Amino acid sequence: MSLQRYLSAAILGLCCVTIASSALLHPALAEIPAEYLVKVQARIERLFDNGNIYAVQNRPTRETTFTLSRPIHLTKIMTYHWNDGRGAPAGTIGLRDGAGEIYGPWEAVGQPGQGGVPSAYWIVEGDLELPAGTYTFLDSDPSTWSQNAGSRGAGMVIMEGYRD
Repeated sequence: MSLQRYLSAAILGLCCVTIASSALLHPALAEIPAEYLVKVQARIERLFDNGNIYAVQNRPTRETTFTLSRPIHLTKIMTYHWNDGRGAPAGTIGLRDGAGEIYGPWEAVGQPGQGGVPSAYWIVEGDLELPAGTYTFLDSDPSTWSQNAGSRGAGMVIMEGYRD
């Protein structure tokens, strides 16, 4: 992995996983010069967000897709699993491109949601160079993945990263 990939991983304080371009995950690099961390951290932005504050239902009724007009460095994907206030044990998150190539899936880490709902947010973090194209998010437990009219029936996702 490139130094730039590891920089994003360290910025996000990765204790969990680093997204790699292969199915294998690599631990985050712990010792990265601080001056590099500051430069990359300032560039991270929200690149996709179809979440909202309204009541949700389980099981998306359509795929959750996004299109990139140019390459990015993906640093975080977070899916939402309210599951009627029960949350769901964290599973895996992946991506499928328009040609059918699969990125991941990567083991997610669960974080509490509103009201302390256990593992309502599933999170993977790292740094993956993602070329321009159309992608579909893949979630290992669509039966608990949240959606509503505001997301137009798509599973709720926040994606962060940076552009070169």
